[in-house]
Amino acid sequence: MSDNRHAGHNYHLLERFEAGLALTGTEVKAAKSGRVQLKDSFAEVASRFQDAGGPYLYARVAFGRFMGIQTAWMLWLGQVSAPAANANLFADSTWIVRPVARDAMFATPAPGTTRPDTYARLRNAKTILIETDQYDVYGDNSVVIKFAPGHTPGHQMLLLRLKNTGPVLLSGDLYHFPQERTLNRFPVFEFDKEQTRRTRIEIDGFLKAHIVYEKYTLEDFEQEQEALKSLGF
Repeated sequence: MSDNRHAGHNYHLLERFEAGLALTGTEVKAAKSGRVQLKDSFAEVASRFQDAGGPYLYARVAFGRFMGIQTAWMLWLGQVSAPAANANLFADSTWIVRPVARDAMFATPAPGTTRPDTYARLRNAKTILIETDQYDVYGDNSVVIKFAPGHTPGHQMLLLRLKNTGPVLLSGDLYHFPQERTLNRFPVFEFDKEQTRRTRIEIDGFLKAHIVYEKYTLEDFEQEQEALKSLGF
């Protein structure tokens, strides 16, 4: 009914098996019409694991610890780099940015490991430069950009006033883990650790003033810890 002709191209095949499959649901119609494809089977198999780690766990069980760690790092790098790599796609939109951040992006030489070619088109995009501590995007206080320097010179946060939830502050990289807040710790890669310290104190007052709903944005810290344990940390 189906021949996965792309398997040898997309994957490194270690063994081959022939197996039957009992179809009992709506997938029967797709199989009969020849629309079966196995291209996404990796993601499907990974989702069968109950522990945190997803594709990492599947890669580790299937191919060993080394491949598992490689998979985990590639997934993380992809998630981090994809937004920056797609920045050129938004060149026709209005770019709201602080001068200090824009100047750093187009500095010569380029700062750190940045790739200016991935956002070069933004140079000529319609741009609104933020000169104040807060910027009301729509003029009704529903979306407010708040200056929060330290992690980077132009680091910002987003205050949303939602109909059902109320005020929610998306804090970006002000905090990376809950312990940073409770133990007053800072990551080693801060641009200006002392500025981050001052910003955190200011934001604590900002939170109280706006009664902002707080949520740890890395989904679930306990799951992250389990994933780190499975990696051997």
